[in-house]
Amino acid sequence: MNYTQKEIARRIRGQRELNGYTREALEEVSGISVRFLFDIEKGKKDITTDTLIMLCNALNTTPNYILLGDDSESEYMLSSFCQLDSKQKQFANDFLELMVKYKDK
Repeated sequence: MNYTQKEIARRIRGQRELNGYTREALEEVSGISVRFLFDIEKGKKDITTDTLIMLCNALNTTPNYILLGDDSESEYMLSSFCQLDSKQKQFANDFLELMVKYKDK
């Protein structure tokens, strides 16, 4: 296992624990088997883009954080926004426009 795999594995395990998931609970939310999750967290298996996205959605985090350790707030907000349906996105956009318009009043 190289350094990058080790760091990715550590961040995935950390996010799982932060969310209060056992591997079994994460399997139910993500659809990724317990055995594969174990192998990912131990750095024994690499993950595909599809698996990364499924994990990020289940763990409410971003690919930038899992891959690079970047946990900037803007990345989190963008990831959250992308999970909304079109009606929710429009509501969020309208709300943000109002916040910006009235921020100094």
